[in-house]
Amino acid sequence: MAEHDQTPQGQWMSAARFEQLHGGSGVDRDYGMRWGPRGDQRVSLRLALGAEQGLLYAYDPLWDECQVLAGPVAVATVDAAFDEVLTREGPHGMPVEVLATAVERAATVRPWPVTDVDAPLDVILTGKAETTGLELG
Repeated sequence: MAEHDQTPQGQWMSAARFEQLHGGSGVDRDYGMRWGPRGDQRVSLRLALGAEQGLLYAYDPLWDECQVLAGPVAVATVDAAFDEVLTREGPHGMPVEVLATAVERAATVRPWPVTDVDAPLDVILTGKAETTGLELG
């Protein structure tokens, strides 16, 4: 799957060409089969065995074509973007580009806020500082 960096994102290609470029052992993690204008496009994250990142792509069964949406991208990033799109837009008929945009946005967001407190990690996480005398509120 190393060739995925050479595939232009946003362009549809035949499924045979996609498999030639991105096939191999691994798994596809599906994110629904009701994307696109007809509600029949599937979106999946192609992962090599044991990988934490993969290639997000769409498959159109009518034209037997695939479109690379993002990659390499972390499973957690796609999960967050997928949840956001479902919450905001609903589960059916969304253009695949809506998910691609949400993935791009999710990839730039930190998973938790950065604190300015100069304290040990256990104090930051629990808000209690029995040994240091600090109380975070």
